[in-house]
Amino acid sequence: MSLSIRSIVEDSLLAYFSGYDATLFNNCPIHRGQTNEDRNLKQFIILHAEQARAKPELGAFWLGNFEVTLKIYIYSSAHDYTLDQHRALVEGVHAIMQNNAAIQSSWVQGTLYQSYCVDDLEAQTKEKFGNVLQYTFDCVYPPPTP
Repeated sequence: MSLSIRSIVEDSLLAYFSGYDATLFNNCPIHRGQTNEDRNLKQFIILHAEQARAKPELGAFWLGNFEVTLKIYIYSSAHDYTLDQHRALVEGVHAIMQNNAAIQSSWVQGTLYQSYCVDDLEAQTKEKFGNVLQYTFDCVYPPPTP
């Protein structure tokens, strides 16, 4: 396991998503971070912890507490899925992301205090439907071991 807070967030969310029946996500693959995995699929989800910063209200003594921006990218082929099918996938992701206690129980290292949705942007091209869901995670590194 990595001690990068962004990796902790991505690993935890991947574990959390993996605990659900894949049919909730239309059996589409879930990728972690910026990977080289095949993204030429008809439908997929990317969990990307884009930014991590110290909690500003804690000042100079932030003690390993972070505010992490996680973006969940959801793509569906416009040739194979309707906009309603794509939006149903997005709603499924939103639904499980509302359960902060369940996300906390899947946390792999450190502690998740809270998570909340900040934004949901939708776009469409001739080839794909896409949404970017932005969440904020308030979390802390695991305590140091002696």
